[in-house]
Amino acid sequence: MIGFARRWRAGTAAAVILGLATCFARPGSAADPAPPPADVAAVVSYDQAFFAGFSAITAEDLLLRIPGIQDLVGQANSPGRGRGNANQQGTRGFGTTGAPILFNGRRLSGKSNDPIAALQRIQARQVVRIDVIRGSAPGLGIRVGNEGVLVNVVLEDELSTSFGSWEASAEYFTTGDIKPGGKFSYAGNWGALSYIASLSAEPHSNRRTTAEIHVQPTNPQPFGRVRLVNQDSNKSYTATGSLTYGFINGDTANLNARYNRERRTLDQPSWSYAIIAPTVELFTAHTRQFRDAAGDAEWEVGGDFEHAFANGDSARGLFVVNSDKRPSEALFYSTPLGGAEITTRRQVVDSTRTERIGRGQYNWQIATGQSVEFGGEVALNAIDQQIARFDNIAGTLRPVALFNPDAKVTETRFESFTSYSNRITPELYVEGAVDSEYSRMKQRGSDVKTLRSFFFIKPRVDLRYDLSPRTQIRGRAFRTISQLDFADFVSSFSNDDARLSVILAGNPNLVPEKTWTFEGTAEHRLGGDQGVVSLRAFYNKIQDAIDKILIVPNVSGVGNIGNARSYGVELKTGLRLDRLGLTRASIDATGLF
Repeated sequence: MIGFARRWRAGTAAAVILGLATCFARPGSAADPAPPPADVAAVVSYDQAFFAGFSAITAEDLLLRIPGIQDLVGQANSPGRGRGNANQQGTRGFGTTGAPILFNGRRLSGKSNDPIAALQRIQARQVVRIDVIRGSAPGLGIRVGNEGVLVNVVLEDELSTSFGSWEASAEYFTTGDIKPGGKFSYAGNWGALSYIASLSAEPHSNRRTTAEIHVQPTNPQPFGRVRLVNQDSNKSYTATGSLTYGFINGDTANLNARYNRERRTLDQPSWSYAIIAPTVELFTAHTRQFRDAAGDAEWEVGGDFEHAFANGDSARGLFVVNSDKRPSEALFYSTPLGGAEITTRRQVVDSTRTERIGRGQYNWQIATGQSVEFGGEVALNAIDQQIARFDNIAGTLRPVALFNPDAKVTETRFESFTSYSNRITPELYVEGAVDSEYSRMKQRGSDVKTLRSFFFIKPRVDLRYDLSPRTQIRGRAFRTISQLDFADFVSSFSNDDARLSVILAGNPNLVPEKTWTFEGTAEHRLGGDQGVVSLRAFYNKIQDAIDKILIVPNVSGVGNIGNARSYGVELKTGLRLDRLGLTRASIDATGLF
């Protein structure tokens, strides 16, 4: 990739730019850049002097320079890492999980407009410092992830000038294509109102060739060969940003927005051969699959308001509204020997997801070193999905009957949360929490009509002990409930490799995984801030594990397979290379068993 970047600044009277930017907004507070409530011994701060000389443009660039936390960038927060499930979607609602990245001590009021996207559009010069919080801390409304840390990005309370940056790129792909892309960002203040807006265009193209050799289990002599080519291309256009308003009394209000439009195509031809003898092959078939997802469109609007009381208590409300529309069409072709290419099948998928969330929380400082946080959340989630298949019958594409081809799944979910934190001694910190969740889920379609309810209790205990300012021991135990992907309730297509048109049956009886996680971590920071070394051990006890099962004869789908467990250890190091004469370099390494 060849890229060019530039930044500039202008006077604060950027009325035209402001008029265009008020649809978007910046996370964080323009009025109070103080760090979140946390023990001083548990916080390691990196100010502008530490980042000097890196020529960073965005806040993401700064985060990548801190040893030991690079995994936070672009990585989802998944308790008990070491076992994943591709059928699970991201967390519904806000909950107490999420990417452990804060802005001025507050989580970002967005879902698709996530903290990583915000880091990419915040200018490096807006960042006063970055606090790395080791272990849990009270009053944040979010818990640490597998990395064992929370990151707080502290932004300037007021910008003296408006400024922006742009980046242009030309990317060369293995397909032989050269595609342009770029990013644009602009930020500033207008009195008590802070704003930031960004636009980006990101291309992608990939070509991959694979070969399959077919053999019988009892005979190692190959009898068939398939050559498969995958060529996919997409281009994504995204507009993001935010507004922040700081009131005279110290209250803050934020508004965040994101819009994404994407065009994706996949061309997948294959050639099949029968192996007659070790040196003799006979061409048998040529097939091709072409998928087009031209109408992918996603938008989100979120916001929050926070009020701080004179006695140290605080209250905050958040909301988010989003929609994700993903229509697609797949065409399948076959070329008979000596004949012309014909269309053998057509598959159509039309899926729209929506989410509406409201959340309120109150932090009560009951005594020195002790606090209670409580609140509730309500969420309305839905997916409306239809699929259709047409097969070539006597030269005409005719509709084929499918099981559970259409459905609208709606969920109303209520969640309450309460946590108590206590700094028992300057070295020992304890936090306990109990979350409860009630949901009512309804599915309506031509073949399935169901109504189900769920209720779960999710306790959690976190411990942190500072053996010294540089050595810390952490332990936690908690229960999580997986968030089901509503698309698993409806039938779909799996176009994997050369196995064209595999039907995945929807499973209206799917229930969430329930997992107890137990883990302990020992962390040591090297002197002179030269890096960090940590060792984590974890054990997960899983009930109603989710995987592929047989739904109806010859048709698989997503279902529950019973109980399971996973366990392991993880060693992580993040080291600066000053002793090797590389004063601006660091290396991170992870080993997971």
